[in-house]
Amino acid sequence: MKNKFFKVMSEELENEKNSKKIEIVKISLLLYTAVISKVIYEELDVLKNNNYLFLEYLNNIDFTYNLKENYLKNMKNLSNKIKIFEETYKLIESRLNREELIEDAGAMEIDIKLDIFRGKYVKIAKNYIDKIINCAAIHNDNTVQLLSEILGIKDNEILYDINFSEENIFYNYKIQKNEIEIITDILFSIANLKNKEKKSIILTKEITSKKLIYESIINNKKGIVEKSAIDSLTLKEKEEIVKSDKIQCIISVPFNNVLKNQVIIFNEEKENKGHILFVQTQDFFEKGNEKIKVENFKELLEILDKNEEVNGVLKLVSNETVLEKECNFDILNYVFKIKEKINLEELMAEKNEIYEMMMKKREKCDNLVRELLEIKNR
Repeated sequence: MKNKFFKVMSEELENEKNSKKIEIVKISLLLYTAVISKVIYEELDVLKNNNYLFLEYLNNIDFTYNLKENYLKNMKNLSNKIKIFEETYKLIESRLNREELIEDAGAMEIDIKLDIFRGKYVKIAKNYIDKIINCAAIHNDNTVQLLSEILGIKDNEILYDINFSEENIFYNYKIQKNEIEIITDILFSIANLKNKEKKSIILTKEITSKKLIYESIINNKKGIVEKSAIDSLTLKEKEEIVKSDKIQCIISVPFNNVLKNQVIIFNEEKENKGHILFVQTQDFFEKGNEKIKVENFKELLEILDKNEEVNGVLKLVSNETVLEKECNFDILNYVFKIKEKINLEELMAEKNEIYEMMMKKREKCDNLVRELLEIKNR
């Protein structure tokens, strides 16, 4: 059976009003946590000696998955152990499509089991974070993949929306701080990360604290910032960010409900030191939506990997040039199509050469015709 759990959950997030989105997060996380717990207890002999933090988390809340009981019974027991899920189980129990939803969640068991055997705990958390938490800012899987490729998100790193983790905001809805702390604890224990140093951040214009935007860029190794957010900083702050040489790329992608939005990617491990890549992608994404064809996606990645200037698509600009322009990060100031210069003398010479070649061939053709006529008239 093809798993459609995250598809269903992300569609519900897009359709529900802001005040109900946190309920969907809780429902999806309770289901996901139950599935992972089941897999863990099925493979306990393999895991008990590998110090998996999520197993430690379950032990700390005194929860043991009962393999003899069904998902609903175990979810009820789990909801009694984690405070924020007290009402969540009731919501699942009252849903008309609960059996289908549980079946969709259960379809992930094999994939999760394989990731656990491979030691890819971060991937399990990534799957949830990218498709649920980060969905508020990045609505499209292709965009998540593209930005992750540019950032160089490694197997032990996650990309996390700071609106959610620090500002307690999700789709413009304020979440209680204690709820965020519990959700974050669950996700980082699933990812087997003891600290948050392996977190790459997402910053959007909804962040109200300019200090948080500035300090998040300065103090984190890598992340994604909506241009509108960094534009709100003072010129001095923007100059310091450029001088820190952390800005890797400024690219136009579907982001935060804007189809041709501009995002700034910062990464202190970037290769093109002293320069910033400006990338215009409007010809790669389909007009009117967020989709990008597979061939276009591959071509765009190849262009980015080469780091070579492409007319109307990519330009490598020095930090000094950006500072001279008073830190104007608008891509259109740097990337635009330039018409090829025409050398009239070369064009005239080429024309004359073609004309001479044409006259020679015409003469050759006329001679052949004469010869044929002479033969015929003999």
